[in-house]
Amino acid sequence: MWRDEEHKKDKQDYLQLDGDKMNLLIVDSNMQDQQRLDALLKKEGHHIRTARNGEEALTLLQNEHFDGIISEVVLPVMDGFHLLRMITQDDALKKVPFVFFTDTLDEEDAPFARMLGAEVLWKSQTEDTSTILRTLKIPSPPTILEENAYLQKYSVILKKILDHTLQEIEEIQKELSQSEMKYQNFFERAHDATFIMNTEGGHIEANKKASELLGYTLEEFRALSFREIVTPPHVSDSEEKLVRLLQREDIPVYEKEFRAKDGRIIPVEVSVSGIQDESGEVAYIQSIVRDITERKKTEQALRESEEKYRNLVEQANDGIAIIQDGLLKYVNPWWVEISGYTAEELLDTLVTDYVFSDKLPTVLERMHTGEDVTPVYEAVLKCKDGHTLHIEFNAGITTYQGSPATLIIMRDITERNQAEEALLKSEKQYRDLFENAPIGIYRTTPDGCILMANPVLVRMLGYESFEELAQRNLEVDGLEAEYPRSMFKEWLEREGQIIGLESAWSSKDGATLFFRENARVIRDDSGNILYYEGTIEDITESKKAEKQIRASLKEKEVLLREIHHRVKNNMQIISSLLNLQSQYIESDQLREAFRDSRNRIRSMAIVHEKLYQSRDLASVDFREYIKSLTSSLFQSSRTDMGRITLKIEVEDVSLGSDHAIPCGLIINELISNCLKHAFPGNRKGEITIKLRALDEKEIELVVADNGVGMPKSIDFKNTKSLGLRLVTILAEDQLNGTIRVDRTEGTEVHITFGVD
Repeated sequence: MWRDEEHKKDKQDYLQLDGDKMNLLIVDSNMQDQQRLDALLKKEGHHIRTARNGEEALTLLQNEHFDGIISEVVLPVMDGFHLLRMITQDDALKKVPFVFFTDTLDEEDAPFARMLGAEVLWKSQTEDTSTILRTLKIPSPPTILEENAYLQKYSVILKKILDHTLQEIEEIQKELSQSEMKYQNFFERAHDATFIMNTEGGHIEANKKASELLGYTLEEFRALSFREIVTPPHVSDSEEKLVRLLQREDIPVYEKEFRAKDGRIIPVEVSVSGIQDESGEVAYIQSIVRDITERKKTEQALRESEEKYRNLVEQANDGIAIIQDGLLKYVNPWWVEISGYTAEELLDTLVTDYVFSDKLPTVLERMHTGEDVTPVYEAVLKCKDGHTLHIEFNAGITTYQGSPATLIIMRDITERNQAEEALLKSEKQYRDLFENAPIGIYRTTPDGCILMANPVLVRMLGYESFEELAQRNLEVDGLEAEYPRSMFKEWLEREGQIIGLESAWSSKDGATLFFRENARVIRDDSGNILYYEGTIEDITESKKAEKQIRASLKEKEVLLREIHHRVKNNMQIISSLLNLQSQYIESDQLREAFRDSRNRIRSMAIVHEKLYQSRDLASVDFREYIKSLTSSLFQSSRTDMGRITLKIEVEDVSLGSDHAIPCGLIINELISNCLKHAFPGNRKGEITIKLRALDEKEIELVVADNGVGMPKSIDFKNTKSLGLRLVTILAEDQLNGTIRVDRTEGTEVHITFGVD
């Protein structure tokens, strides 16, 4: 409301300023209000300067022109009314528009302000800056007041302001006290150690958690700076961060190490911030410290675990790869080694360039859409040199560098496939052998159940099918009584296998079948018997033929014994006739010839006698033969056994008749010669007969005496003596042997011959 015409004229002068940008001075000690108004006016393009009290405002006014002043009433050092009084009394400043922007004054105080030349606007009632700007552009001219009137009114308002201020102070102090209590409660109950430091780094406050963490009391903390609790390697970094804080920089959370009172080194995470005073300067440092010992242990364990798994992956005998968007992002050394590519050649290339499988793209797509997929697939891996490997792979979802990816694990199954193919081939061969073998093949349980039998065995036993045969139990009706299964089982389980066992089985129609059987026991890893398996060869026809041969041999044996018996008897008759005839011969020489012939016949007759008496008609026990032969010769020559002794050294040798008869005749001639010529008169001596095997195929016969010896003039092989000539013929022609004569001491004849 304008009070006079002059005021109206001034109003018209100032209206022309509408639309201009203004240079304004804000005077307010409340930084929050000051900054809010500053921001609003600057946003509209006005130039703003600020002051916290009347003295600062006067200083600015004396050095700079302003288009308006916006001031709070309650100010430190110099309040708003005092500032307004000073301006209106200054000719250079009194026309500068002045507005009180406050909630301190009441409506009844506004006229006094206008008398002094200021309009009043209340902060709580002003929604935007337009009202302030309009008020500044229509200033109120001051009214001249006497000093006493001014002081009287000013003192009333001042008292009201002081009362209001005191009330606000009390409320603020109450709120501050409550806030301090809340802060102190929060400070002490904080889960992290919290420190308040001065700008030098000395501790002012430390909460309970700080004492628990480092072991110091609050008093001990106040005697220390951060330099005494930070480990030496971290001191310089902490100093640098303090400087940056004082320059009002933001410090990100960082890690360092503290040394506790007991010397323990504690890893911590630190968050530091500056606490500013009203002027915006950093007055204190707040440090929030969190013990990360357990986290460090966890991180270390995680690193060790990662290292362990990294080593497992790097040293794995399987190929491991990470695929993202179809590209290889990681391959382990196995893949590099087996494929022949370098890691650089493989990375960021399509996996489908190397792994060929119709299912791989579908598998990758379905996995990432959350669908179930078969865990294992087979594929082909292409190597750099062009050859391929058969692989088996499985895939799973993983995360790589923060994005979804696929982890695939591959195994080279080339050898396994080859082994499987070989096994299939072997199984086919075995199946072919099993089905087409000319012998029976079976598998049975120990209690006689037939688990498996090939077609040949089924046919052998007269059955139509294996199923029909399997109804039979070998414990009950499988074998003939003379071949009990209990004996078979005992032998088989004791020895582990049986080779060439002859057994008799009953066929379906009850006929007896003779088999030659090979069997073995199959056990599990614990040694328990799983089953018996074996082969059967039908020898029924062989058995029949063998029986016929035995019968035939029996007949021939009887016949041969009869022949030997009759030959022996006939030779004895001839020997007796020669002996009888010799009694009618007067000539000693002829009588001697008859006796020699009789002895020769007698030696052959003894062979047939021994063969007749022997169990083995093909050979003669030569020890017994020599004893019988020499006994007959000593009797025939009427030799005194006390004067000439006989020593027989014959090994356990059996000779067939084709060797026994020539040997017998040789011994007959040599012994007869010894008895006639080696010991003339009454000379005593010894005759030795030796027969031994030089090896498996050679026999040596030795006849020796220690008599006068054979004269050197006699050529053993070219002699007129019938007996010695006969020895040579028998040894060389009949026995295909050799003769050696040793005349060193007496006479020693060595005959060596071969035997089959």
